[in-house]
Amino acid sequence: MREGDLCTLLRHKLADRLPELSPLIDEFCAAFSSPQVLPKKTVLIRLDDASTHLHFILDGTVLELGEDDRGQLTVNQDYAPGEFVFNFHRHLTRLPSKTVYQCVTPTRILTMDQNVLESFQKKDGFDEVFFVIQQHLLTQVRAHFQHLLQLSPIQHYIWIFHHKPWLVEALTRNQMAAFLGISRATFFRLLAKHAPNE
Repeated sequence: MREGDLCTLLRHKLADRLPELSPLIDEFCAAFSSPQVLPKKTVLIRLDDASTHLHFILDGTVLELGEDDRGQLTVNQDYAPGEFVFNFHRHLTRLPSKTVYQCVTPTRILTMDQNVLESFQKKDGFDEVFFVIQQHLLTQVRAHFQHLLQLSPIQHYIWIFHHKPWLVEALTRNQMAAFLGISRATFFRLLAKHAPNE
């Protein structure tokens, strides 16, 4: 992706409010940092992090990692090019993050500092822009949750294999098992029986 794709995305989602919101969208996009390339394993949002920086991924993969009640790894969400990464838990509850957001590949990213984001929240029309960003975030979360509910683990894995091959390459087997909501042993059994054809 290119830097300009952020503005293109927002303009597309807010097409019915253009040209009224065009200056605000331009100002908002210009307020992001220059692209940075973060190495694999870089943590964007730490456990108990209270920050609310807004990130936009140009290239690479970020995972939201947590632990369940038994201390087992959970992979709550994946983020790919064209998606926002945000400490949503902090934004909604005012409590620090309960998960970690980590780059699992080298990741090229744009970042808006939380103080800059707060200054935008006072501008006329920004509630609509921020609503679009939240909807964009929640669409991805909803899609993963629906796959967990509606597909068997092997169907889900085959879907990921064909629709998100970069995710199969980026995740370790432990992470993939957690992303599918199954144990590592179950994941290995499924792979032995039903490995998708390349």
